[in-house]
Amino acid sequence: MTERIDLPSAPAAPDEPAATDRWERLDRRTLAVNAVYATGVAIAAGTGAVTRGGIQLWLVLLGAVVLIGGWVALDLLRWMKTRYRITGERFELHTGLLFRTRRSIPTERIRSVDAIANPVQRVFGVTVVKIGTGEKAGKDDEIKLDVVARQTGDALRGTLLRRARQVQSAPAASQEAGQAPPDEPAGDAENALARIDWAWIRYAPLTLSSVLGIGVVFGVVYKPLELLGLNPFQMGLVREAIVEFEAHPLWVSISVLAGAALVLGVLGSLVLFVEAWWRFRLTHENTEGTETFRVRRGLLTTRSLTLERRRLRGVEVAEPMLLRWGGGARTYAVATGMSEENKSIERTDTLLPPTPRAVSDRVAAEVLGSDVPDVTGSEAAGSEATGAGASPTSAVRLESHPRAALRRRMVWSLAPIVAFAAVLAGLGGVFDWFPGWAWWAALALLPVAAPFARDAYRNLGHGLTERYLVTRSGTGVRRTVALQRSGVLGWTVRQSLLQRRAGLATVTATTAAGHGAYHVRDVGIEAGLVFAERAVPDLLTPFLERPDHLEDRHAH
Repeated sequence: MTERIDLPSAPAAPDEPAATDRWERLDRRTLAVNAVYATGVAIAAGTGAVTRGGIQLWLVLLGAVVLIGGWVALDLLRWMKTRYRITGERFELHTGLLFRTRRSIPTERIRSVDAIANPVQRVFGVTVVKIGTGEKAGKDDEIKLDVVARQTGDALRGTLLRRARQVQSAPAASQEAGQAPPDEPAGDAENALARIDWAWIRYAPLTLSSVLGIGVVFGVVYKPLELLGLNPFQMGLVREAIVEFEAHPLWVSISVLAGAALVLGVLGSLVLFVEAWWRFRLTHENTEGTETFRVRRGLLTTRSLTLERRRLRGVEVAEPMLLRWGGGARTYAVATGMSEENKSIERTDTLLPPTPRAVSDRVAAEVLGSDVPDVTGSEAAGSEATGAGASPTSAVRLESHPRAALRRRMVWSLAPIVAFAAVLAGLGGVFDWFPGWAWWAALALLPVAAPFARDAYRNLGHGLTERYLVTRSGTGVRRTVALQRSGVLGWTVRQSLLQRRAGLATVTATTAAGHGAYHVRDVGIEAGLVFAERAVPDLLTPFLERPDHLEDRHAH
């Protein structure tokens, strides 16, 4: 057998108090949870086999027993071989059957401790705890305890996040599972910044969930029937619908299908919204001097995600086009230590469901801090004062970009349509069967594309406050990002050949948080460099040759 040692590059903490920090096992109820999973798979497979015929019932039952017994046996071995502990300065996990894995990380490198429980786990009172280091190195940037008692998960969250803030000796008396979590003693401050408002559900059909909702409805109906050995397309009602579809003109059938897809999308998006944001609450907690933001939500699968304020570098307000037209927005945290890997519909850095833009701005202001300073004339020419507690994502009047940026967007929007129309015209001239009107239909898209190009230009902007730089761009999804100036690690200035001819550049702020890079697109080259230098003084100065007129303007 092979043993893998997975240790970080940081030096090991000396004199770990192993005598008082005992090894713990996962909760025994993991066997019952996995037995339920195995039973569900066995029932589904066995029902399908019996329905289709050709297999005797006793063979199906024998196969189910073997499947369930083998599944539980493997999980028992995993449970016996898995143990974890928290020492004075480290979290350690030993696991693996054939391949043993030993992981040990300093507690100060822990960035997040999240708890997720699906319906089966909730019935048994257990949860999956995910401990993230935020190294963005794939699946190895996360340690998963599958599963522990719900009270134990809360206790782990409090202990690890507290020790991540400052490495210190373990408390004199450790709390046993089932007692109150150590991060929520009496007297600690917890302020609810936002709670679910079911009026927000009207925004669900205006997001990507309306597309995913079609798949949700289809999966809910089609999958169970398939497991039972039934073909939905052979059922009487479906066959009649297919016959009706073939009997009517094509445009009528397409219109009916589009209407049905719209209805399914709306219904599915509402279902997804309810499941994802049931009992949603965003709270600001202050425990022993540690400020955290905690998001709790979920109907069938509950989620509890925690973000420390010291990891926060800003806020992103995203407005997909339909949602923007409806007056709504999405709100995300820009923070260090949050892995970009996301297998769920909602991003892990989501602070709010789709909400009115006013709610998004209010929560952004409270998350960034009520002491957001006013914008001064020296920071951004022509900007307006924000006022105390205002969010930079809404209160800063952003600098507009040169008209050359508009021309670029017009070219990028209209040129592909013209090229496509030319191809269609060529095909019509070569092939007699190809419709000669096709290229005219393509050119009809030009009046549609032009307004989108103009909207993309109007959405460009950048500005500064005392603590934040703000950038905005996009038309399909307009994104406004307020990023801490102190969180900027460097600048990248890029110019394509066409940008150089137009006097434009894309100035990118690099950071260890969020997506790692935030762009000021198609800004005038001089204005972009001045913006970058003012945002983080002296970072670009050694690389700049400042003309005299800029020297004089900067001095004043």
